[in-house]
Amino acid sequence: MTYGPIPQCALCARWRSPLDVGGEKQTCEVFPKGIPDQIWGNQADHRKRFPGDGGQGWVSRNGAAFPEKAMNTPTQ
Repeated sequence: MTYGPIPQCALCARWRSPLDVGGEKQTCEVFPKGIPDQIWGNQADHRKRFPGDGGQGWVSRNGAAFPEKAMNTPTQ
């Protein structure tokens, strides 16, 4: 079985696992109704502002480094 890169959200202190909150969607303090696909799928770096985030971006969970290598880069 092959897995993709880890979502940046999984290493963010604001993320709330669906297992912890009894939901089906990936959520966080910033996006309580669901994390946008662009962020969850690593197409948008959430250390930078994103529409609807109120200026609250990625924050390290337990000193974890941001997963630079997981970020999708555009092809040319």
